[in-house]
Amino acid sequence: RFQSEETKFLKAEKNVNELKLSIDLTKGESKKLLQRAAFAEKEMQQGR
Repeated sequence: RFQSEETKFLKAEKNVNELKLSIDLTKGESKKLLQRAAFAEKEMQQGR
């Protein structure tokens, strides 16, 4: 019984770590997209 509880905990911990990684990657992609959008907007305003 104890081992199955420990196994559940380890699986949950692994899932949390994977989720954190996924969130970090998504934040990075969002930042890049916002930068690209800002750059494109500036280019449009300058008539390029």
